[in-house]
Amino acid sequence: MRPCQVREMSDAEAAWVGAIIDAEGWVLIQPIYKVNAVRISVGNTEPEIISGLLRATGVGTVCHHKRSKPHHLPMFQWTANAWNDVMAIAKRCAPYSMKAQKVLAQSRRIT
Repeated sequence: MRPCQVREMSDAEAAWVGAIIDAEGWVLIQPIYKVNAVRISVGNTEPEIISGLLRATGVGTVCHHKRSKPHHLPMFQWTANAWNDVMAIAKRCAPYSMKAQKVLAQSRRIT
């Protein structure tokens, strides 16, 4: 397991990240075979929001999803899926995010 690479976030950054995760994101924690899968993702049509998550946390990947229909806007997705990074984000954002609290609660059950 690699060391955590999440940057030190200010309270304002942690609150913003937590709010974005709650409003636009989804979380996944589940045991798959003998490995625990963990992920926090946020999708949005505004690239500034997604790049803000990358700058605030210092980790994750960004994907661009093409339009599925001509009238749809393109979507951008930020994902953090390294266990140590997701747990660090969840701990830092838990005071501001119910989904981060869910990650921490579920991780205690499967570890």
